Amino acid sequence: MAPERLWAGSLTTLGETAKAYGPLTAVPAPLLMAADRFKSPAITPLETLGHSPHHVSYLTPDYLFAGEAGGVCIQLPDGRSWMRPATPATFFLDKALSSLNALIALNPDTICYGHFGLQPDAAQYLVRHRAQLLFWERVIELEAKCGPTENLVTRCLDRLLSEDPELVGYDQLPEAEREREVFFLTNSIKGFLSWCLKDSDPLR
Repeated sequence: MAPERLWAGSLTTLGETAKAYGPLTAVPAPLLMAADRFKSPAITPLETLGHSPHHVSYLTPDYLFAGEAGGVCIQLPDGRSWMRPATPATFFLDKALSSLNALIALNPDTICYGHFGLQPDAAQYLVRHRAQLLFWERVIELEAKCGPTENLVTRCLDRLLSEDPELVGYDQLPEAEREREVFFLTNSIKGFLSWCLKDSDPLR
């Protein structure tokens, strides 16, 4: 299939990070199958919109392969986990929450993150991420109403790093990882702003 649109979107959103990985290579059409046509007694595809309009997770008896439906989760040296949204430039919070609710209702055992690793008590992590998304919505909506837009993203970033309980432990990340996470946090904030200001977005 032709990945040109996906590559163009990656360049727009990720810039130099996308270039570091290089252009996408097309997967031969015979190797692709629509999720709603995939049938297996051991693997169930689950449409989990939110991160993208075509995001699919996969459930097995023991594992939920959640992609980025559950956000990004990094284990910290002290045993806690750093968790953040993986929000695209155009984000639909209602779809992301609906996807999370559907996954939580399945009570999966172990969650396998696209970024990074796996965690037991999958439902607990999904519940935490759902609360995080709602917290971000409140903070970003408040900041959007508080003042000029020229430093809006920075204000949101500062508040979230200091107030979001899932972002505690930032100082435990290696410096290179902190820089990377700030980049992706900023992208996620912009995605939330596309949702929060969807009727009157001064950043567009």
